[in-house]
Amino acid sequence: MLERKAELTKRLEAIEAELGKVDMIEVTLAEVKNVLRDLAKVWDTLSLEERREVIRLLVEELRVDRKHVEIK
Repeated sequence: MLERKAELTKRLEAIEAELGKVDMIEVTLAEVKNVLRDLAKVWDTLSLEERREVIRLLVEELRVDRKHVEIK
């Protein structure tokens, strides 16, 4: 079990390193605006997972109570 845990830990570290590289991608405001403008055109063609990822990338925080909804 310790060997398996070490193997999984090593894989997790490699995945996190790759994700760190992805987080460093820079885009311009114009590029973001173009993507958002075109999003309505392609939304219906996206899979559930793709839609979920788009929403996750666009919404940093969501707070809901009885009388108020706040989206950041």
